[in-house]
Amino acid sequence: MDLQSVFDFGDAMIFAMCFPNVLALIIMAPEIRRDVEDYLERVRSGTIKRMK
Repeated sequence: MDLQSVFDFGDAMIFAMCFPNVLALIIMAPEIRRDVEDYLERVRSGTIKRMK
């Protein structure tokens, strides 16, 4: 086994790991959107102080 094969295998595994992550992002997008909107509303209302 040469070094190029090791790198090719590593690249393939990293590429394969992206699919579950993308799927999770698609599934959780509505919840994440609600959380971000809630956070921004609390920043605007002053409940959460804005850091500079």
